[in-house]
Amino acid sequence: MSFDLASITNAKRMRAPRIILLGGPGIGKSELIAGVDDVVFAPVTREEGIDDLDVPTFPVLAKFDDGMKVLQTLYEEEHEHKAFALDSSSTFASLVTAQALRKENVSKKGDLGGGYGHQFDTILELWQQFMDGCDLLRNDRNMTIIIIGHVTVRGSRVPGVESFDQWAYDIDKKAADALVRWSDCAMFMGRKTVVKKQDGAFGKEEKQGVDIAGGQRFLFTQETPTHPGKTRGYFGNLPAEIPLPRYNAWNTFMDAVTVAAKAGTPE
Repeated sequence: MSFDLASITNAKRMRAPRIILLGGPGIGKSELIAGVDDVVFAPVTREEGIDDLDVPTFPVLAKFDDGMKVLQTLYEEEHEHKAFALDSSSTFASLVTAQALRKENVSKKGDLGGGYGHQFDTILELWQQFMDGCDLLRNDRNMTIIIIGHVTVRGSRVPGVESFDQWAYDIDKKAADALVRWSDCAMFMGRKTVVKKQDGAFGKEEKQGVDIAGGQRFLFTQETPTHPGKTRGYFGNLPAEIPLPRYNAWNTFMDAVTVAAKAGTPE
């Protein structure tokens, strides 16, 4: 590839996006992605989100190499699929760790990389291999990449602010940070909840979570103190929250993306 001055260009181009969809169990993440045109799923062992969905699906991934073989198949063989979905990265993370242990010939995670401070290096390298494979599908086959993941509650601290709990990607933090940076759009799927306080027994205060939107599900596209989120490019024009209907929810999201794309890239 030439890198002389003649190779410089300022032409804009619209490429297939890399999307991360996070949310708690049972919220409907797999069902939402099943609405993507010509998607093919790669389910991971111990993940059952697509069992009841009529969508093209690879055999269940039981080891890290299975995931890489799926990417290779989609890259090398002719097919009509326009999107690839990993369901889910949370369960795939255990396959990544198992591969790292085999690669370094150690028996436990704490021994990776020689011990404390380096145990995530090999894990991160394997995730990078997987992301590189996804990028080949995106760049050369124009396939949308969708990574589904679960969340867990983690404590968070902001300088000068009291610590608080936040929904967070439930894989190794270095890998989670790398995946979110790599993505064009990282969204959280959930409901709106507030905490109500009331007097309980023996004068103790009781707290109860209350759904304030009647079960309505939302896609949250921006990071807040309670949940993750990230956008770049024209995805930055997406509303902070997108109400999802019970059916054909992906079409609702794509309508919002169409409007965002027409608005251009935020300055």
